[in-house]
Amino acid sequence: MDLERTRLWLSTHIFYHGDQNRLIAELIPQVAEAIGSTQLFFFLRYWDGGPHVRLRLLVEPDADIEQLESIVADITRIWFRNNPCDAITATAYAHSARVLGRYEQVDYLPKMLPNCSVRTIPYRPERGRYGDGELLHRVEDHFVWSSQFAIEVLQKAPSRSSKMALAIRCGIETAKLCGIRLTGESVSMPSRLKVAHDRFNPSDVASQMWAHEIQSISRFIELSPNRPEDITPERVLNLLFHLFCNRIGVTIDDEAAVRRAAQEILELKNGVE
Repeated sequence: MDLERTRLWLSTHIFYHGDQNRLIAELIPQVAEAIGSTQLFFFLRYWDGGPHVRLRLLVEPDADIEQLESIVADITRIWFRNNPCDAITATAYAHSARVLGRYEQVDYLPKMLPNCSVRTIPYRPERGRYGDGELLHRVEDHFVWSSQFAIEVLQKAPSRSSKMALAIRCGIETAKLCGIRLTGESVSMPSRLKVAHDRFNPSDVASQMWAHEIQSISRFIELSPNRPEDITPERVLNLLFHLFCNRIGVTIDDEAAVRRAAQEILELKNGVE
């Protein structure tokens, strides 16, 4: 992507309490194709206001935003009609929002937004985490790459254990590159994850793709002349791994197990007791 031009992202929050894996695998490519952003979008899952997917689509600076928003809304509503789902209860939302808000140390909406609805909410880059200018653009490029990778995974309808096994492999590559610990403690790998990892080894192609991408972005961050001192490759790659887990549908609890498993495998390979 061109790093010099000003980037304009069309930002849509798609509230859907059903199978978000299907929504991501089916709807998002349809939306991107309809507005001409087939390879230029990224997404993540979030919970504030109810389960939803935050979709950012890169559009031309002179694009008719209102027209594009209307196209996105129309396609999404058609998909909703063909894929109805029940809303979670207000009680369930209140509980999960309280837990997740405390975990992330953020404020949250006290009431849910409607299930099967579309909201246009501006994209606000997290410059405090990723920097600005070329640094931010490089991270956004990774978001695009990671989203494409995640959609390819989800279009194969993987099981929970398969997704966790892939995340373990990517976690190992991340930790190897950064020299970081994926978790603060050493814990024995849960037997169910060991079985999943042994039975479903994602192809070397998948792990090599991830390794190549994070090596590239790590070098870019390290060599960036104007990066703030607190924006380090280790810190950023740890966040990017978390977001990849989010994109493929590995829950926060499962991600914690994945990190423990990946760390144990590394320690065993390195002879750490």
